[in-house]
Amino acid sequence: MLANVDRLTSERARRSADWLQSVATPAGGVPFCLASVDGFPKAPWWQATDPPEPDLNPTGRIIGLLRPVIPDHPWVVHAAAWCWDQVEALEVLRAYGRA
Repeated sequence: MLANVDRLTSERARRSADWLQSVATPAGGVPFCLASVDGFPKAPWWQATDPPEPDLNPTGRIIGLLRPVIPDHPWVVHAAAWCWDQVEALEVLRAYGRA
């Protein structure tokens, strides 16, 4: 939303990327959702995995928003590379990135 209203400053983007790095998997991607959603009403596909699995959705969308603002942030660089690896490995394109 901040990007849509031209309020995604480099400081906000950096702080967001720092947090995302803290919840990302070692591969670099972030899970579709975190275990913190458990116990709350949610759509059936909002299921946290244990251990967390990286997911192209939402990682790709997040990278698309953060990369123009903070292209050199370590997590952005790592996660962007992970996203490209995932896209290149796709055999069938699905709406939500899962086979």
